[in-house]
Amino acid sequence: MRFMTLFLICSLWVGSVFAVEKNNAQKALTENHHRPSIKLATQNYLHNYQETKLQLHNSRKKSITKAVLLSAFIPGGGEFYLGSYLKSLLFVGVEAASIGGFVHFHNRGESLEAAFQRYADENWNPDDYWDWLSQISGIPRDDMDALREFERNNFSHFLPEQKNQQYYENIGKYDQFNVGWKDTNNGGARDSALREKYTLMRKDANDNFKRATTMATITLLNHVFSALDAAWTTTRHNKRIMSASLRFKYVPYNTEWIPALALGVTW
Repeated sequence: MRFMTLFLICSLWVGSVFAVEKNNAQKALTENHHRPSIKLATQNYLHNYQETKLQLHNSRKKSITKAVLLSAFIPGGGEFYLGSYLKSLLFVGVEAASIGGFVHFHNRGESLEAAFQRYADENWNPDDYWDWLSQISGIPRDDMDALREFERNNFSHFLPEQKNQQYYENIGKYDQFNVGWKDTNNGGARDSALREKYTLMRKDANDNFKRATTMATITLLNHVFSALDAAWTTTRHNKRIMSASLRFKYVPYNTEWIPALALGVTW
């Protein structure tokens, strides 16, 4: 803790008076009762002492609520409000990078998803799959309700009627759909090179979607960590805040002691 005292030598009957230390002010009242101007000024100091000291303190305090809300809304906002510009820049940088990463990987995943769906539509034929089920079940090919019932009763998975996410997952993941690939000669086995390539294409797309999810998680955590840091930094700031006080002192001037103001600053 450092303390610096700055003497402001002035005549009390001229300057504006803000605050005094109580003991010194009482001394001034006693020793200068015959000098009305000094007595009146000292009384004014006593009256305003506590208010002035509080104002000096509050003028530098920071609001924890404001800092936290700023950082929760825009990471780094609370740190900027507190004057921690490097930390503010760090949080803003993480925010920009994570959002940019999310957009990149999500768009990349969607592009790869569209690509593997086109690939599947070109190389996997659902008619070949239903023909195979009709052969092994003895159910007429045109009786789709019976074929779907047979499928559900005899296999762990089924082919959705719509080409949705599960449709494109199942035809590459499970051996029962292997027969639908153009280059297979064995239903129910994994002998299709087209299927193997398709599996890798789906994996690439899913990996990009996972990376996008990671970027979104980083973005969320960046908001949380920035808000927590803003609260911690505000608390530290308010504890270490510079405080100042004006004290009433006597200093020698020419051949007599005259009242003066002492400005004390601690940080």
